[in-house]
Amino acid sequence: MDPGYHGTPDLAAVITERYSVDSLAALCDFIDSGKPIRARLDGDGIPGYEIGHILDNEIKGTPIGVAPDSDKILVRYDIVTGRVGGIGVFAEYQSDSPASFSDNVLRIRLSENQRHRASFITEFLNSRIGNTQVVRGSRGSLQRVVTQQSLGAVLIPSLGEREHEFAQAMANARAERKAKLAEADSLLSGLDDFVLSALGIAPPQADKRRVFAMRLEDMSSRRLNADYYHPERLAALRALADAANEGELRVAPLDDLAEFARNQIKSPADNYLSLAHIASHTGELTGSEDVASGACWTYETGDVLYARLRPYLNKVYRAEMDGCCSTEFHVLRVK
Repeated sequence: MDPGYHGTPDLAAVITERYSVDSLAALCDFIDSGKPIRARLDGDGIPGYEIGHILDNEIKGTPIGVAPDSDKILVRYDIVTGRVGGIGVFAEYQSDSPASFSDNVLRIRLSENQRHRASFITEFLNSRIGNTQVVRGSRGSLQRVVTQQSLGAVLIPSLGEREHEFAQAMANARAERKAKLAEADSLLSGLDDFVLSALGIAPPQADKRRVFAMRLEDMSSRRLNADYYHPERLAALRALADAANEGELRVAPLDDLAEFARNQIKSPADNYLSLAHIASHTGELTGSEDVASGACWTYETGDVLYARLRPYLNKVYRAEMDGCCSTEFHVLRVK
């Protein structure tokens, strides 16, 4: 009765008609999940990875320092993926240094005679046909879950000697894409200075302190969270106030300029947007095929969607069409 199963095509026939195939389980020694990991405060230990480190077919970000656990260690040629929530992204572990992994990560340990195929198998699992099989086998509605059994049932085609050529071509294409994205980011990096200059606002110096002090008498509200009183935030507010005092720039609370639209529908409709559809810092759509079920907000052309979750990702989009979005956004309608 799972809608995720029936809403996803069965691609087994498509693959078996053209290629010799094996189930992923037949190519593995085992598929298992990790253990809950806790950061070490003494700076010792080994790297520990969680589901948030598996991004764009790679293991990215700063790992957590954790205590060694000989039963749950990643080695070269292991393949990892998320078990809960953001499923369907696979990465090959390419380091000779041991690392641990959390209980929200699944580890695929290929058999010794299959480890030379790790790059190809990773690329295939990340492809549309591989990913569709993974999603079809997952369970749940609001939050999809991948089990060892469902992942082991995914069919992997055999291309023989062409597998290395295929994996290398994908690696080259990904490297070219990274270079182009880096070039685009470099061009966009000057956008903030241009906007602030046009508004007559002198940008404050960046202040990345993680420890700072506030006098109790200077705390004008009942809030005690550190981000609210962070020196960088206070410097930004002073820069706005200085620009308003020195020129004709008007500074007003967002509430005075826009209203928060709260028009809810029970299920997604056309032009659905989630956090995955919007690129950080640029306001551009990513072309993601992320789909969801459940309640959504509707938005209109010209509305501004602002991500409620993880604001450091800076995901903001000015709608160019009518549609609906996940409740992860605030929908701002300019008055």
